[in-house]
Amino acid sequence: MTLSPVFFPEDLIGEIFSVLPVKSILRFRCLSKSCDTLISDPVFVKLHLKKSTTRNPQFLLITDHDVRIPGPGFSHDGSDDEFDRDRGIIPYSIRSLFENPSFTISVDPFYLMENKGCSRIIGSCNGLICLAGDSYDEYQKYWLRLWNPATKITSPTFGYFHEKCNPRDEDTPFLFDGYYKFSFGCDNSTDTYKVVAYIPLQ
Repeated sequence: MTLSPVFFPEDLIGEIFSVLPVKSILRFRCLSKSCDTLISDPVFVKLHLKKSTTRNPQFLLITDHDVRIPGPGFSHDGSDDEFDRDRGIIPYSIRSLFENPSFTISVDPFYLMENKGCSRIIGSCNGLICLAGDSYDEYQKYWLRLWNPATKITSPTFGYFHEKCNPRDEDTPFLFDGYYKFSFGCDNSTDTYKVVAYIPLQ
């Protein structure tokens, strides 16, 4: 007896994929071109986001830990290495927290910010984290990146801008000295993510 092949309609495949974890979905991108197209479709992304937030919501743990910098210097453990503080992001499900309130944090190197060229977390929205980096000499320079911990994808830098630093002068009514504040969110009317940069006057 020869079995006939079974073909699932694309909308049914989309419904099946929409209840899978992100890691499982990413494996199917290599299955076929049609699967890759389906998974990359913004409509599917919104469907998966809606179902995942109601089915097993996640939260992000922000950690600070010591990073060893080899070389001569003073350290608290008596070695010649120096230490710096690095911030990390750890995704964790609320369901797992209720099932095991006491757990050990293990930091995946990918979730550390040291290799992403950014020093600040602006905020998160729909699973995306917005990062900001800055440097200054004569000009204070800023740039942004989007980071998706679930897919382990980090965007190229964007939104680059700079401002000339004001000298410290008592007659200057307000001093620009790297005090930009940022807000990050999604405009549901246009399905676009937006970053607002501003300087508080007080």
